[in-house]
Amino acid sequence: MLISCKKATEFIEKKDIFGLTKKEQFQLDLHVFLCAKCRKYQRLSEELDHTLRHFFMNKSDEELTLSEEKKEKIKDALKK
Repeated sequence: MLISCKKATEFIEKKDIFGLTKKEQFQLDLHVFLCAKCRKYQRLSEELDHTLRHFFMNKSDEELTLSEEKKEKIKDALKK
């Protein structure tokens, strides 16, 4: 059974975080084989995940922590 592009993108995002069942992986592989747009989306998603992992692994905890001032600015922006 073929899945929709929407379901394929859900599987692409789910794959790295939670993993896929064999059935889901088969459905995704088949869909990506047939759909150029989802194939491109999968490739770009994998590249982005790799880049973000590399970025965050090379940062210290202090560099990844927001200052209280930045937290307040974000809170203020969300109130608007």
